[in-house]
Order: sequence, then C-alpha cells, then structure tokens
Amino acid sequence: MTKLYIAKTDSILDDSGRLMNREWEKAREVLPSYRIERIMRFAKDGDKARGILAGLLLQYGYRDYTGHVTAELPEVSYGVHEKPFFVGKENVQFNLSHSGNYVVCAFSEYPIGVDVQEIKPLKEHFIKRVYSEEEQAYVRSQPASVQNDAYMRLYAFKEALVKYTGEGMSRHFAELYVLPFLQQGTANAEGKCLYGQEITELTGYAFAIVGEDAVLAECALQKNFLE
Repeated sequence: MTKLYIAKTDSILDDSGRLMNREWEKAREVLPSYRIERIMRFAKDGDKARGILAGLLLQYGYRDYTGHVTAELPEVSYGVHEKPFFVGKENVQFNLSHSGNYVVCAFSEYPIGVDVQEIKPLKEHFIKRVYSEEEQAYVRSQPASVQNDAYMRLYAFKEALVKYTGEGMSRHFAELYVLPFLQQGTANAEGKCLYGQEITELTGYAFAIVGEDAVLAECALQKNFLE
C-alpha cells in the first residue's frame, strides 16, 4: 500500500506570507532539534514553512502509515545521490517534494518517488535539454493551450522516476522515457514494470508519483498538522 500526505503552506503563513508565530512555536515543540536547526537557516518565511511542513508530514505520515501513533521517527540517512531513507526500516520507504504552496510526502513498502511542480512557462532551451524528440512531438500534438502543462506533467514524472531510483539529478533527463506514465499509467523502466499516477486536483501544479505498487496513492489531504 502507498499513502500520500499533502499540506499547504497557507496553513501556517499569514496573508502577507509571513510565518505565524503561534504555528512556529508549535512546530518547535513537536519537531526534532536537528530539523529545527535546518529550518532556521532559511532566510525566507516561505522556505521555513515548507521545511516545517515537510517535517510534520514525515512525522505524521510515519505514525499513520505504520499504525504506531506515538512512535518516535526513525533516524533519517541519505543515499549516494541524497535520497533519504529510514535507518533500519527497509519496509517503510518514503519520499518528499515541495513546490510553491504545496508539500507532499509519500510512504510505501516499496521504493517510491514523488514530485510536485508549480506550473510555470518553460523556455525553449530548457525543453530541448530536458525532453526527447518523441516527447516534444507528443506535446506539440496537443492543443496549444495545454502544451506547457503537458511539459510540466512529463517533467514531474521524470523527477519522480529519478527520486524512485535514488539517482537524482545524476541522470540525463532527456534519456528518461516517461511518456507511457502520462498515457497509460505504467511503464517498463529500470528493468521493472513501474506504475505512475497523477493527482490532478492541485490546480496550477503538476504532480506525479512513481513506484512498484499498482494502487499507488491513497490521498490524505491535511491542511494543518499543528491543530
């Protein structure tokens, strides 16, 4: 089973984009000291909010996914290309992503990759560098009004795939064949049959999750973990 947890930064930012003191104090009470230290290095409140929510989603998600509501979060370590994992908990895999107003965290018993991207206009040199000729041809076959969105959806799948494998940005993105994820929800990649899923309810964002579980995401939309 794969479960997905989502939070929005506006749950802890005020209307001017400032981190609310009440929420910051609550976060300091529940998050481990090492994460608080990392969050305090951020200069912008938006980055602090994403760091806080990433920590809260990880903590809440671990307890909810494992069913141990009072469990301490296991030690987090990092692979060769900085993919995070729980030390000594090989049967509980997770992955985090954030962009714009959203922070997402996925849990699975199998390796998992998740990515969210705020949809923004892409420049031509980026398209030529990141997408294969086949992917570019596919996007050009779509109505002009949705072509940029299609590029961003493909990019989210590419990010999710390299986060699944743990290779990160070491891969050449134009060589990653993710079009089948977009078209049919499954692809033969990395020598395995992998499954891909989108969450389309996040207006203005491209969201993709890639893993080995045919039923990928049971979505748990949480707006405020500090209440």
